[in-house]
Amino acid sequence: MPGGLAPGSPAEVKQAAAMERSRARWQAMIKQDYQAAYGYMSDASRKAVSVDGFRTRVKGVVFKDAEVRNATCDAEACKVEVFVTYDHPKVKGMGFPVTETWVLERGSLWYVDPRT
Repeated sequence: MPGGLAPGSPAEVKQAAAMERSRARWQAMIKQDYQAAYGYMSDASRKAVSVDGFRTRVKGVVFKDAEVRNATCDAEACKVEVFVTYDHPKVKGMGFPVTETWVLERGSLWYVDPRT
């Protein structure tokens, strides 16, 4: 299995993996590397939105920082708490909390786009 995670993996292992993958996805978002950020999306999310559709949705928002604060996991999924700071064309330096869902697929955790 590629990532080595399974439903029976210890929660602490899944929590650490979810937080690490969330940080990496947010770093890609901050760098505006939308192709890389899209690569963290779950199979279902990728079927629902193309990389171009994803890029179009997030273009115009300049993400400045993302602080991954916590993760809780069950057998098949993790919830990751993140505080995101961004600049919008009309408002600079805004921040908001986000709870992300990451699902276990193919031995790793994958981001579930909330709009799918």
